[in-house]
Amino acid sequence: ERGVLVVLDNAASAAQVRPLLASGPRCTTIITSRWMLPDLDTTSRIRLDPLPDDAAFALLTGLTGAQRVRAEPAAAATVVRRCGGLPLALRIVGARAAARPDASLTGLAERMDDEGLRLDVLEVGDLSVRASLHLGYQAFEDAPQPERRLAARLFRLAALPDWTHFTSYGCAALADLPVTDAERALDGLVDAYLIESAGGGRYRFHDIVRLYARERAHAVDAPTHREEALGRLTAWLLAATVHAARLLYSQDTFGIGKPVAAARPGPPLGDTADAWAWFEREHTNLLLIAHQQTAAGRTLTEVSDLALVAAKFLDYAGHIAEQQQFGQLAVTAASRHGYRSGEASGLNIVAVSMLRQGRLDEAIPLLQRCLGVQRELGDRSGEAAILNNLGNALRDRGDLTGALEHLEAALVIRRELGQWHKEGSVLDNLALVYRALDDFPRAVACHEAGLAVADGGTDPLREAQALVNFAETLLAAGDHRAAILRAGESLEICRRYEHQRGTGLALQMLGNAHAGLGHGEVARRHWREALARLDGLDPQACARLRAALAATATPPP
Repeated sequence: ERGVLVVLDNAASAAQVRPLLASGPRCTTIITSRWMLPDLDTTSRIRLDPLPDDAAFALLTGLTGAQRVRAEPAAAATVVRRCGGLPLALRIVGARAAARPDASLTGLAERMDDEGLRLDVLEVGDLSVRASLHLGYQAFEDAPQPERRLAARLFRLAALPDWTHFTSYGCAALADLPVTDAERALDGLVDAYLIESAGGGRYRFHDIVRLYARERAHAVDAPTHREEALGRLTAWLLAATVHAARLLYSQDTFGIGKPVAAARPGPPLGDTADAWAWFEREHTNLLLIAHQQTAAGRTLTEVSDLALVAAKFLDYAGHIAEQQQFGQLAVTAASRHGYRSGEASGLNIVAVSMLRQGRLDEAIPLLQRCLGVQRELGDRSGEAAILNNLGNALRDRGDLTGALEHLEAALVIRRELGQWHKEGSVLDNLALVYRALDDFPRAVACHEAGLAVADGGTDPLREAQALVNFAETLLAAGDHRAAILRAGESLEICRRYEHQRGTGLALQMLGNAHAGLGHGEVARRHWREALARLDGLDPQACARLRAALAATATPPP
């Protein structure tokens, strides 16, 4: 018997290929398709992912010639990156380059860098990335079934926001759909390889596919419809962010006035751990979309409020650069519609991010400016927040008298307003000033009073930070074992919430305490893990950790 290999290329459906399947012991059928064909019985499925960088570079080199690639390696790398591993895209740019041996790869790379030109560059002769993508998209746009046309609309709208990934909840808000309809549409687009599943109920675009989808949105959807979609998404993101933040900080109002109600269902967040994990996944999306809306001059109130709500998470998590950018966006958004209190709050966020970077000479004048605005507006709660931050800044600069004055004034206001959940933070900061003054009894008393407030459980991550601060005070007072106990309590909280920065700071303190007891190897183990956790999140702590590890390194024999 002769073996038979049947190749069925570009199958449109399982029904199309079933009658053509070869049967028999030595017969094999290979099917290629733009679709997953989940209803087709197969022996195996092979998903063709984009080429890895080294394979893509090798393909471009083979098409254009090794000498040209060696002559312009940076341009060649840009071309490969902008092709995103798509063999058709690489084949087209390779053909373009081969047809113009006198042209530089740098010029091609510059045009590929321009999102407005990239799809035009990816056409040569009868080869076109745009046309290839359009075949898959047309199956939805021209379909008689309403649900497939709905998927085409969602494909276009989902490409408009500057997000790195998206969920059915966000897409439901964007397209004004029930979540179940958005889920079905997204699953259909995944089956057609027009979007990718990123796991955990998240989806993403390939960069080139996103450009095509945006192009279709600008061709099909009216400008007002596109703006309304982005407005719905921004409002939904604000509501979802407030919901997550209130799970983490239940007593905080974030300075945004009335509560925000979600028009569409938000992500299912059951507890504080879920809320922290949501922030970790979504904080980059929040910033990117806030940037996009601010640049367009849209939904500025929502952008300003979003910054105020997200700032606390970004500060705790150590995302300092994002914290500063969000503060600047809040300032821009608030100033455009004359919201002076919001502008001052945004400047406060910027100033706190500068404090985290040790930029005291820039932060302190900003905070003094904010304090003047809050006093002029009669915002006592805002005034207390600025006084607290100014006290911290003055302490870090060495002005301990000024620090006490500002922190004590903040404490008075918090108590007058009955803001006991904020009182604990001020007490903890007062303790740090007393520690700097070597007044350990007062420092310990303030730490204990602050932790008594934190025991209410309204802000567990703030409690974790207060425990680390208490441990440092106990260490300075010479009570190493008590310091280990407090740092261990902080570590337990931070690990429960998968809080990287907090975990790193607690480990650093444990290492310091063990070093004081002569437990050198234990200390170094804690320091090494702390450095791995804090790298990229807390430059000042990382510098101290590297110095400690260097100072205790075993010299070579």
